Amino acid sequence: MPRVLPGVIEGVFYLYANRDNALQGKSPGGTGFIVSHPFEDDGRLHVQHYGVSNWHVAVNGGYSVVRLNTRDGGVDVFEFSPED
Repeated sequence: MPRVLPGVIEGVFYLYANRDNALQGKSPGGTGFIVSHPFEDDGRLHVQHYGVSNWHVAVNGGYSVVRLNTRDGGVDVFEFSPED
């Protein structure tokens, strides 16, 4: 199997059932990845980011809280509901 490029690894996130589990890194339900799409508006360049995962994990499983590892070794947690 070929080596996974570092830029790809940095775009991975983990999905949890709730904020507490996400902060503790406890019982992840799945993973996803970030896709960025550049676009121009009013002559300025912007970037829209999308989180991509599996329906059966985020919606059916209820694992809709996103945990991102930060470059400084910390974590960011974003709470979404399965409907999001």
